[in-house]
Formats: sequence, C-alpha cells, structure tokens
Amino acid sequence: MATRSDQLTTILTTLEDPKWDRLTQPFPPGELYNGFKVVWGQLLTVLDDWPDDEGLAGAVDAASAALEGSTAHLRLAPEMWWRGVIKRKGGDSLRVKRRGEKGHPALALVRSLELYDKRITDKAARLLAACPQLAGVARLGVSNNRLTAAGLEALLEAEWPLMTLSVSRNKLGDDGARAIAAATHLSGLTELSAGDIGMGPAGAAALLAAPQLARLQTLVLIDNPMGDAGAIALAEATHLTRLWQLNLWGCQIGDEGAAALGDAPHLINTRHIDLRDNLISDEGAVALATSPLLQSGIGRALTLTGNLIGDAGAAALFEVLSGTSCRLNDNKLGDGAVDAFLRSERLAHYTQLELNGNVDISDAARDRLHEALLALHGGKLQRAGYTSWHVQQA
Repeated sequence: MATRSDQLTTILTTLEDPKWDRLTQPFPPGELYNGFKVVWGQLLTVLDDWPDDEGLAGAVDAASAALEGSTAHLRLAPEMWWRGVIKRKGGDSLRVKRRGEKGHPALALVRSLELYDKRITDKAARLLAACPQLAGVARLGVSNNRLTAAGLEALLEAEWPLMTLSVSRNKLGDDGARAIAAATHLSGLTELSAGDIGMGPAGAAALLAAPQLARLQTLVLIDNPMGDAGAIALAEATHLTRLWQLNLWGCQIGDEGAAALGDAPHLINTRHIDLRDNLISDEGAVALATSPLLQSGIGRALTLTGNLIGDAGAAALFEVLSGTSCRLNDNKLGDGAVDAFLRSERLAHYTQLELNGNVDISDAARDRLHEALLALHGGKLQRAGYTSWHVQQA
C-alpha cells in the first residue's frame, strides 16, 4: 500500500507536468481543465488527512516548492480555494475550514484569491486576514461584495505581498481609498481596480498621492464621483510614471480635468486611456487635442464615448489621435464633424471609426462618409453600426 509520502510524490510529479501550462492560454481544452481539478482535489485530500505530528509542515513545503513555478497554479488557485478551503456558512458569510486552532494546511499553497461576488462581509474579511497560511497571497480580488472600509483595512493589515488588488463595487468610500493609501507595504502593486467604491475628490487625492503605488501599470477607477479635482490629483501624481492602462470612465470629469490629464508629463507613455461617460465638451476635447499627451505622436487608444463633444472638438481630435481607432459614439457630433473628417488627410489612417449615437448626423452626411471610406478601403470595409465602420485587417 502506498504511503502518504508516496501519494504526495505521485501527485506533485503529475502537477509539475508542463502540459498544465496550456491552461493559461485562452479557451483551454475542457478535459485538461477537468483533469487539473481532479489532481488538485487529490492534493487537498492528502494534505487534509495528513496528521500534524507526521511531517505535515514538510509535506506542505514540498507541495509549495513544486508549484512555485507553475503558471497554471496561479490561474486555478481560485478553483482550489473553493473546492477545499472555503465553505459557505448560511447565506451571507464564509468560514475557513479549521483544523483545531490552525487554518487549513493547503492555504499555504494559495497565491491568488479571486473572491468576486461571494457576499463577503467585514467579518469574513477579518477571518481571512487572520489566517497565517495566507501570507503568500500576491493577487487578491474581492470585487462586488459587502465590504466596507473596515473590512478592507483588515485585509490590508495582513500585509500580503500583493501585486494585484481588485476591490471594485464595495461600499468603501473615501475611507477605503485612504486605507489603500496608508498601506505602505503595497510597493509591489502593479494593478489596482477600485471602481464604483463611492470615492470622491478627497479620497482620490489621498489614494493618488500614495508614493508606494509608483509601480502601478493598470489603474481602474471607474464610476467614482471624483470629478475634475480627482483628475487634477492624478495629473499631479508625478510618481505614477509606469501607467500603461488608465480607466476613468464615469468619473464626472469635465473640461478642466481633461486638460489637466493632457498636460501631465508622467502620462505620456500611457497607451490606453478610457474617458467615456464623462462631461467633456468641445473645450476639453480641444485641450486634449493640443496637449503634450496627444501631440507626442505616441500611439495610444483614447476612448471618449458618451461625452458632450461637438463638431469643433471632434475635428480637433481627429487630426491628432495617433492610434488607428476613433471612438466618439454618443456625443453631440453633427454634419460639421463629418465634413471635417472628409476634408482630413487622416481619414485613410483609421481602421475603426465609431460615431453611433450622434443623432445630429444626418443620413446624407452618413452616406457621404460611407462612400468616402468605401473608396479608400473597398471590400475590406465593414459596417459596425448605423454610423460606425471597421476595416478588415489582412
């Protein structure tokens, strides 16, 4: 009969198979995914049944070492979490499976916790934070739960070595933003998602001034009423030089905030900027178009759907957008914007032109634009809506 050590060795040898790395690719084979879950279940069973006084710590260390370089491990840690470590208690909270006063031994293997929409309360957050085996968590997602600033503070006080943190759609408010700003151990954070947390200008100012966030590459602050003051705070956060993706849609940013962002030198290398569903008018659009951000010539994707931009702002933007996409859906464009596009030598530059929802564009203007694009691109031109076109790429 195989001993526990023999069983563990067999399982770890299986988990080290490079075939599991295919699970990190889009749409992995279902049978491979299911096979991985089976092996995870076997590992949990062996560790759960392993007596403390018969080398349990060494067994967990061996499993952790074997999985350290496994990309599949980080991807599927949430599956492992729900299969053997967390159990539901009632309908509104979670509890960690306990072994006496100790946490479940398999928790020491966890590096990624994705607990989206699991009805996690502050009490559950404190329970997770108090579990010493979770000290290695590097990726934490607790979006769309029932956390307040107190629960977030408890999680941050655990001082996990986080690289990514997602806390969106919790009732955190400005105090939650301040809690992140006060967590000085977050110097390794590269991704932060704090959308729709009720953060206003004061919370945004505190968060964006935190020097430990200097390594951020992705920042998502959608649907927070931070306004122009929040955008200005971001423009003054000169330590955020590594931002690659910036998502500020629905943040009540107007012309003053847009102008400040355009003039911020540390955002010059940001490649994806999403400002949809804000309050930017022609004044802000022209300020962006004439700013160092868009005059730099660096290719970037800028989304301004759902603002208040009219013909003058659209014409200014059309001449300087350095990417191949122009997305101005649901603004206040009219025939004047279409005429400006038709006069521009840059019309052939764009492979995506999206103007849906601009009700003042007449049918005649839309048809003129369609004919001009058809003459440029021929059979590669595809309609993507009533007033939107994409050019099929080779």
